Amino acid sequence: MGKTRKKMIVLMLTLALVFTGIWACGSKEDGKAGAETSSVPAANAEGETGQEEGGIQPTKVVVWYPSSAPTNVSKDFVQRWTDAIHEVHPEIEVVMEEYAESGILEKITVAMATGATPDVFWDVQSRINPAINAGLTADLSDLAADLSPEYRGNYLKEGEVDGKTYYIPVASNNCYVVTVNMDLAREIGVADMLPEDKTHWSYDDFLEIAAICKEKGYYMTQLWAGGPTGDAAYYSLFMTAGGKIVSDDGNSIVINSPENQKAMEFIKTLVDKGYIPDGAATTTDYTEAFWAGKSLVMFADAGAGGIIGRHTMIRNGDIDSTFDMDIYMYPSPMGDTEPVSATYGTQGFCVFTNDGDANRIAAAKEVVRAFASDPYYSEQMAANVGLSPVLSSAQVKLEDEKLSVLKERADENNANYATTELGILEAWWSGWRELFYPQMQLFYTGQKSGEDVLATLETEGTELIQTTQEEAEN
Repeated sequence: MGKTRKKMIVLMLTLALVFTGIWACGSKEDGKAGAETSSVPAANAEGETGQEEGGIQPTKVVVWYPSSAPTNVSKDFVQRWTDAIHEVHPEIEVVMEEYAESGILEKITVAMATGATPDVFWDVQSRINPAINAGLTADLSDLAADLSPEYRGNYLKEGEVDGKTYYIPVASNNCYVVTVNMDLAREIGVADMLPEDKTHWSYDDFLEIAAICKEKGYYMTQLWAGGPTGDAAYYSLFMTAGGKIVSDDGNSIVINSPENQKAMEFIKTLVDKGYIPDGAATTTDYTEAFWAGKSLVMFADAGAGGIIGRHTMIRNGDIDSTFDMDIYMYPSPMGDTEPVSATYGTQGFCVFTNDGDANRIAAAKEVVRAFASDPYYSEQMAANVGLSPVLSSAQVKLEDEKLSVLKERADENNANYATTELGILEAWWSGWRELFYPQMQLFYTGQKSGEDVLATLETEGTELIQTTQEEAEN
């Protein structure tokens, strides 16, 4: 391992370990990773692999997959994947290990530092990019070329670095939106006060409705800072206010601006006037009051993905199917600017080179191919987890007609207002998220002003970017 790679991993390990305690305290997960595993048997003892001579030789491939994979809804999801691999490549023994997302940053960082990475890693791109930048992953350009005719748009381009592909996306996240309980809006008489175009409304519009909610015994929304989950809503609010997170050249954080200060003042008003429940400094389940019918607005909802996820919740009886909802974009200071909403891009696979065993790397690519080339998995992830399919042949149909209409509009919002141009796909992003929410905790508990929080984030975030860049160059 070269000096650059060692320094990059040491930096990531330090960042992950520093914030592990805070992450764990804010999580609803029990942190147990690898508790559920499944395995595809290897070739028989006589070594019959079903491959032509010169093909893949018997080997074992370890796969880490997230607990958000739709195994709880589509129970044969992982088993179908392993069976598909075994049918074509009986010589590959596949060990599937599920991980809890609440602790994956530490888990993968420690694995990278100690040489204990899996062969195939499935995660969001922002957490895979550091491994790519550290030079720990295999070139997947040949696999990408084979898959290219099946993919929509330029999704495969997201995994390119210097003309080579190191990451294969399998699903797309969606931009964030504001979801409104329309039954409650009608009940308290504010439905007509919502923006007619469902896109442009001001802080004053939002606060006027919030005041009525409080008068009627309801909260306007619920905010949070108990962990990094849902932080995209804050970034969306900042950008819709005209602010930025990162500079155009990507070399510094520029969050401490008059535009973003206005957004922080807006949040403080919600807190000071009692328009949100107490506990924003620690809560991670920021949807709780909304689903309980105690608040009008869910401030962080994952657009089209949220619609599909809601469809699944209704189907499973987790929420009331008569709960009428609609989606809106984030408000701006004057209500006259186009919204901008953050998206976390895609999630997908990388293949770690580990000890450089070419046979095992080839086998790992086939494991990825079995998943990425089959529209079934894209459809299941869209229908049950709430992600958008990347394969042209994948189709998602919802039984609920109202939700289908909302999904179409959410997809349009995603096309018109979504952006990843805030650093989400950069190597330093995971570290940035660990800087962000503790500062918001200090803001919610009154220990820091909004301006002080933004100033600290700008200074420490810029230092993080520069350190990451320096380590990559040395």
